[in-house]
Amino acid sequence: MPSTFAALDKHTVAALRKGDASALERILRAEYAALLHVAEKQVGDPGIAALVLQSAIVQVWEEHANLETPEEAEKAIRDAIQGHGLREMRRRAASQGKGQPAAAGPTNADELWANVVAAMSALKAEGAPKHHAADPNRAHQAAPHIAGSTKRSFTGPILGGLGLVAVTGAILWFLNVKGQQTAVTRSFTSPKATIAASAASQRSSVTLSDSTTVRLGAETQVTVPPGFGDADVGRVVKLEGTATFVVTSSGTSPFDVRAGPFSIVAEGTEFSVRAYVNEKVVTVRVKAGQVVINGAAASRTLTAGNAVTIGKDGTISEPSAEALDRALGWTDGRFVVANMALKDLLPELKRWYPLEPSVKDKALLDRTATMNVSLDSTKAAIAALEKSAQVKFTYEGLKAVLVDAGGSAKK
Repeated sequence: MPSTFAALDKHTVAALRKGDASALERILRAEYAALLHVAEKQVGDPGIAALVLQSAIVQVWEEHANLETPEEAEKAIRDAIQGHGLREMRRRAASQGKGQPAAAGPTNADELWANVVAAMSALKAEGAPKHHAADPNRAHQAAPHIAGSTKRSFTGPILGGLGLVAVTGAILWFLNVKGQQTAVTRSFTSPKATIAASAASQRSSVTLSDSTTVRLGAETQVTVPPGFGDADVGRVVKLEGTATFVVTSSGTSPFDVRAGPFSIVAEGTEFSVRAYVNEKVVTVRVKAGQVVINGAAASRTLTAGNAVTIGKDGTISEPSAEALDRALGWTDGRFVVANMALKDLLPELKRWYPLEPSVKDKALLDRTATMNVSLDSTKAAIAALEKSAQVKFTYEGLKAVLVDAGGSAKK
């Protein structure tokens, strides 16, 4: 799908990939209004949106060497806006009532780009890789160094009347928020992270420290980072598989489920997500309250009674009733498939039941079956499959084998 930003053409992106800062400036200035609108749509405040966009542009600069196509560049910008937007909202929610002044955001493209250049110059002056720049412990150390930087001649003509103090404040804000983002990402791989998991044919439930309940489907892992609920991490978990979240309301910190490249943000909500690594879509359904889906082609608010699927390219669509039943029927204790070929059905059967039949006659794999049975009855699942696909479970020693039952099979 082509980029929706005209300035993101292949020549500009190629120049950006090579480290041409003027290419990034051209993108920002040409698409400033559109990018600011993306940020404002997420955070709902023009002042915060400008700060979020500013931080996102610096992040894109740090990642410029990895961007090969206009589509990749657009996704990098949108993902950066999403990530910094979520963390800025958490930070501001956590600071409410503490008398902490909010940072003033840039008021136009000139001011924003000047702040970006200053941050880029500071990072370059430190000579540090980006994980150093993102280290929250370095943010306060950077202030005197930036204020006395010998590279002011690079930024001076652009800064104009902004003043070095304002730019330094913007840099420190960026480093702080960037540090929070990095902390969340790293926390999922921390040896101190807590992992709740369920194996094949198993379901389980866990209650988090904030009293949120997570019901795990089969072959699912939920990673809870150390510092869950803290201001720099937030109430964030990572999902691989499928789960239902009954989220308690905190009043200050939304609950954030990371499912692949997507983020599902909720507060006092019950919702289910299916996000197996080997599947092409992520499915989200809300039972009570609402969630905000970020990281897709556009942010989407999903209210109670509604469901969506999100493709790998970020495209959001409404699933058919059959697709939704297949994805999340387990939440009602059911295994539901409709006209599914056995080559696709048998791996699902193995996921939800202690069944792993082999198939010697590969022609059987093209047969289809329709099933709607309880997850608590392996016997019922076998009977439903045999009847629908005209097959028979037999045994060779202790190993189950699926064979033709004779008669006309459904195709």
